Amino acid sequence: MELKEQLKQSLVSSITAISNCAVLFSGGVDSTLIAAALKSSGKKFTCYTAGFPGSDDMEQASHVALEMAFDHVLCEIGDMEQAVHLAIETTGLRDPVNVGISIPLLAACSQVKEKVVATGMGADELFAGYSKFKCVKDIDSLSWKLLEKVQKEDLARDRAIASHFGLELRTPYLDIDVIRIAMQLPESMKISEAQNKIVLREIAGELSVPEDVCGSRKRAAQYGSGAMKKLKKLAKSRRFKSTTDYLNSI
Repeated sequence: MELKEQLKQSLVSSITAISNCAVLFSGGVDSTLIAAALKSSGKKFTCYTAGFPGSDDMEQASHVALEMAFDHVLCEIGDMEQAVHLAIETTGLRDPVNVGISIPLLAACSQVKEKVVATGMGADELFAGYSKFKCVKDIDSLSWKLLEKVQKEDLARDRAIASHFGLELRTPYLDIDVIRIAMQLPESMKISEAQNKIVLREIAGELSVPEDVCGSRKRAAQYGSGAMKKLKKLAKSRRFKSTTDYLNSI
């Protein structure tokens, strides 16, 4: 069996091992693939998208969820200052990136009715989703380095947030078999001058994800949700020179 088919089977198996779950949904290829695999297997799930009104994630996710007939809940981020304090209290982290990522995750998890929440964590690390992959000769070495960071730092942050709401976090892209197969793939199946996450986009297409979603680029959660923009605006309104200075003052 070719590697692509092995990857597809392993990924779908990892995803469909989850049932009656929430999917943290941005409308990008990673989360849409998860939702598409769940739908095709007849699993019950609801998509949740957090952000500020008019943000890229809220608009993109709404469009994709409507097109694919997913049950979808929009979770607007409320008072920004309260959101910042809750992010720091829940995770123990106060740098702009982690706070910016935590805020939409907290907003989404606060609305989840299911017991389990699935995320697309790990897809960018495994399938060369970051721009930095274009600047290195050995993408596998960078993948392993980034996956180690995910295991040591990012998972702890997101699990702390899920646990705050009594939820279990599931990360199907970080399944051991998915990682094993993904790390056997040649670079040409992951990244080119024109596109990243090539094989993942192809698999998404085979799972009936619309072509425009398969080919789309999506900004990181802290930007797509509008959280980073609001964070910078809040820091400025409090007369701090930077968001870092503002967060360190809390």
